[in-house]
Amino acid sequence: MAPLLEMALDSERRTNLLPHLRRIWLVWTVQSYDQLMWFEALLLRCFSASMVTSGSSGFSMKVQLFVTRDNRQGRSMASSSMPFKKERPDMDRIFNTIARDTRGTDVATLVCGPVSLVSSASSRSRLHGFDCHVETFNL
Repeated sequence: MAPLLEMALDSERRTNLLPHLRRIWLVWTVQSYDQLMWFEALLLRCFSASMVTSGSSGFSMKVQLFVTRDNRQGRSMASSSMPFKKERPDMDRIFNTIARDTRGTDVATLVCGPVSLVSSASSRSRLHGFDCHVETFNL
């Protein structure tokens, strides 16, 4: 999924290769803060893009990060430049919001994760009539 995000963040590549892409709602879920840091540079670019209004390109991004199991209160977590929630994402709320905000437009869900996450996200995607692409891995 990282290469797709890189492409979407590059306005020239996005315009040439993904001309109909108007919005990305990125929900990134990991078990530990350390796992979040594996993609720190990319996620920081996503946060920067989310701060820019759509303007003439018509492209916008929303980013939500979730750390589900890390209970550390360490300095590295407290000083993070990326806001995240220490909880599991509420998939029903997220998908219902996306469905409401994108009514009348095509939506694709791209899911990468363990089987349980992929199953949960893809079933909600189908419920709303979204196209869905999945990739699974085991931790």
